[in-house]
Amino acid sequence: MANGGIVNSCGAYTIALAAKAYFKPVMVVSGVFKLSPLYSVDFDSCNDLVSPMSIYQPRIGENQNCIEVCVPLHDYVPPELISLHITDLGPQTPDYIYRMLKEMYSAEDYTLGRS
Repeated sequence: MANGGIVNSCGAYTIALAAKAYFKPVMVVSGVFKLSPLYSVDFDSCNDLVSPMSIYQPRIGENQNCIEVCVPLHDYVPPELISLHITDLGPQTPDYIYRMLKEMYSAEDYTLGRS
């Protein structure tokens, strides 16, 4: 994301929180072609949900009406939890990602496909 955050497989946010609690750096390795110049205003609205049956198997006779399970496919990790982005252009701090994307994309790229 343009703010230095990342969208990754579910569980990445929890791992980043654990790393912060234990004072360990979180490094993201990615090519710059995967970086987006756009911000995600409401990540939950664009996240895919998968079947809860992949993590929860109800027992026979169990009342399932009072159980609500939400299983997101992806996690958003905010830039505050990321120490360094390692790209094909070299290492970058999350704060510099916005500037790097501004150099790579023109203003027209930000509105491409919007009506």
